[in-house]
Amino acid sequence: MRRRKSSVLLLGAVLIMAILCLGGCGKEEAEKEADNRLTVETAAVTKESIRKEVTYSGTLKGADEVIVYPKVAARVVTIHLQEGDRVEKGQVIISLDTSDYDTQLTVAEATLAQAESAYENARINAERIRMLHREGAVSDQQLEQAELGLVQASSALEQARAGVQGARNLLSNCQITSPIEGVVGLIQVNEGDMVSPQVPVTVVSSTGKLAVKLNVTEGDISFIKVNDPVKVRVSSISDQEFTGRVTSVAAVAHPQFKTFPVEVTLDNPDNLLKSGMIAEVRIGTEGKDGVLTIPRNAVVQKGARHVVFTVDEESIVHETTIEVGIQNRERVEVVKGLKLGDQVVVKGQTLLHDADKVRVAGGTVE
Repeated sequence: MRRRKSSVLLLGAVLIMAILCLGGCGKEEAEKEADNRLTVETAAVTKESIRKEVTYSGTLKGADEVIVYPKVAARVVTIHLQEGDRVEKGQVIISLDTSDYDTQLTVAEATLAQAESAYENARINAERIRMLHREGAVSDQQLEQAELGLVQASSALEQARAGVQGARNLLSNCQITSPIEGVVGLIQVNEGDMVSPQVPVTVVSSTGKLAVKLNVTEGDISFIKVNDPVKVRVSSISDQEFTGRVTSVAAVAHPQFKTFPVEVTLDNPDNLLKSGMIAEVRIGTEGKDGVLTIPRNAVVQKGARHVVFTVDEESIVHETTIEVGIQNRERVEVVKGLKLGDQVVVKGQTLLHDADKVRVAGGTVE
């Protein structure tokens, strides 16, 4: 009896251990299965407005940018500023040799002095002849000659005064000044060079606001309006996007290129952007309001099909073919295949298969 009782106890202990082992192994297998699930991120199908976007390239320049030409021909004596320096309106950038214009001013001032003297003599003579004419001492012809002499002297005086002013203007034009407040963008001469009014010497830009000219095709121009917001990217400095605005839209196509000039301006408060940089401008064109949209990165291209993976309440994914409409860089219009509120996978979908069970980031796995 004692031996049989011991055998029964031993058998019971073995059975308990087996049950415990099976329970533990099953739990470990379940945990292992859960751990092997892919972790994904999802986003809801929403209803909103969407616009198609087109990208055009152009060269940035100051919205107020002036190419400065000298007004006189002379030799460059001094360049007061360097490229990139800030400049005030009216500040001297380049000084030219004044020797020739100093001489012209001296001659003009001497001519003016002679004209003033001649005018004074003619005025005194005319007054004297008028008095004598009233007394009958001179003829009408003599009076007319005196009056004519005064008129001629007055005209010569005005010409001499204009000559002096012209000489002074020429002399002042030997100081090439900035027509606007801004930044010296380019200096195209060196000290000692001869300059003339036909050749520019510098460029001054007001860099707080920049502009870019675009040539828009006939198919897009009807969707673009003044004050439309745009996104601007300059890859040479960063991936940062800047916000700009359409400031002018041509009503007539360019006769040669058959495109429509459009100007976009944008603020540049930190002076990150420089005149001459190449900018890519994204402009919204065709648009729809109140349509279903999803993030662009939710869509997987499989041949000619557009596919998304939806996640149900049990964290099971379903491969779904959709029909898309308008697309831009961020969103895609869903014409058919989804309904408002559906959850679509936006991260991790490239590794999924239909009916996979997943772990949703931020959620729980049932």
